[in-house]
Parts: sequence; structure tokens; C-alpha cells
Amino acid sequence: MTLVLLTLASVTALALLIVERLRLDRSRENIPLVIAVTGTRGKSTVTRMLASVLRCNGQHVLAKTCLCAIVLAGIRRTAVSG
Repeated sequence: MTLVLLTLASVTALALLIVERLRLDRSRENIPLVIAVTGTRGKSTVTRMLASVLRCNGQHVLAKTCLCAIVLAGIRRTAVSG
């Protein structure tokens, strides 16, 4: 009887851990990844290479390499320099 209760408790705890892991994985998918590239030289090249690698990995990527007009989802906006 005690062994049955221990087994049932273990299975229940394992099921709860699996459900929690699935919820955590789903929540992580909704967090956007932001990468900032800084430095003196090579920023545009590194940004383009990172965007390419992430796209090949199946990620949706928006890479911005200059302060020219921004086109996002068909809406044209002008970058503000300051």
C-alpha cells in the first residue's frame, strides 16, 4: 500500500514537472531576442552575418545597419538622428 502511494506521488510530481517545462518553453518562445552590435569597424558586416545565421536557423529577423529610412511591415518610417 505504501509503495503504491509513493509510486502515485512520484508519477504525479513528474507529470507536474513536465507540464511546468512545457509552459516554460512556450513562454520562452514569446520573448523577442534583441542583439546590439557596437564597435568602431565591422558593425554592418557582423550584423548582416548574424541576421543570415539566425534566418538559416529559422528565426524571424529584422536587421538594421544604417540610419536611413526604416521599412517595417509595409509602413515606411524615417529614422531620427540625434
